[in-house]
This record gives sequence, structure tokens and C-alpha cells, in this order.
Amino acid sequence: MQAQDKYTIFDSHEHYMDLKKQLQAMVLNVTFVKADGTLRDMRCTLIPECLPKVKGYKKNVIESEDYIRVYDLEVDDWRSFRINSIKRITVG
Repeated sequence: MQAQDKYTIFDSHEHYMDLKKQLQAMVLNVTFVKADGTLRDMRCTLIPECLPKVKGYKKNVIESEDYIRVYDLEVDDWRSFRINSIKRITVG
């Protein structure tokens, strides 16, 4: 699967793994619905060279395929969103 304008259903293990792989290789613009119902556009990545150096283990990080944790390049910090809230993904 390639970065595309819309995922109609984005809730499988394969979609999660594909998105994670894409994020590790490129910067993506992801539009998703926040918990409060508003739309959010995020320029994000998981490219190792773009990530901050970790100085210790963060205890509150929960691993789940319902959410994906990414590095937001515009706010220069980690963010996460629900996989099934994605409305659009473009390369950017």
C-alpha cells in the first residue's frame, strides 16, 4: 500500500505495519479526527535521523495497534493518533 489520499478502513494489522514502515522511510502528512471531533493535519515521521535522541525510557508510552506514535515535525515533539481516525495521508 502506498501513501494515498484516503483509507476507507484503516484498522488492520497490515495497515498499521504498512503505515509504520512508510513513516520510517518518509515524511507524511496525516489528516485525522481528534478525540474532540476536530480535524488535525500533522506532518510527521519515524525516520531515525529526524527523531530526537532518547535519554531514558518513558514510562507512559503504551504500545497498541489502535494508536500510532509519531514525531510531529512542526511542534518538534511526539504525538499519537488513533489509526481508525485517519482521513487522508499524503507524502510530504
